[in-house]
Amino acid sequence: TLRGLARAIGSGQQVEDVAVRQALTDQATVLQGGYRILKGAKDFASFYDFVVREISPARISQDGVRMLAEEFVCDFVSTHRKIERGELIAAQRWLHHQLVEKNFRLLHELRLREGQPTFPDARRIEFLDYSRAAQVAITATLSVVSLRDGVEKAAETCRQLVRALIGNQWSWPELSPLRLRTK
Repeated sequence: TLRGLARAIGSGQQVEDVAVRQALTDQATVLQGGYRILKGAKDFASFYDFVVREISPARISQDGVRMLAEEFVCDFVSTHRKIERGELIAAQRWLHHQLVEKNFRLLHELRLREGQPTFPDARRIEFLDYSRAAQVAITATLSVVSLRDGVEKAAETCRQLVRALIGNQWSWPELSPLRLRTK
């Protein structure tokens, strides 16, 4: 049962099903931000209380932050190359699915470390912290200029979030030899 799996995770036992373990740690993250049960309280209240009390939210280690930053740089280069080739729809998709998504994950971890309410799927960011919502939000139309601006904004946001999370333990690599047209 889910309760048995949650109890195993809470007591430090390994749970073989990675998807179940991830689902419970994600659930803990969401519930720890505060919740109200609208339907089924009799069936779920004690389980939710247990998850909040016993399961640690999913977290990103210092190495995980560095790895996300390195992945971001690879996706940054790939997105610029798509723009240069005129693959604007692919570039827009990559911008939102890769670059912006990594920034959402970094912001989520930052809010966890700050003890702030947060949700792993970017929900409620605009209500919880409007200035950070504006920082991670990207609007990019299917034009070279708009997409380049969006990619650059996402990169600046990544640099700021990584710096806030791990300080100077990582720095943006020198990309000038790649001759990317950024502006």
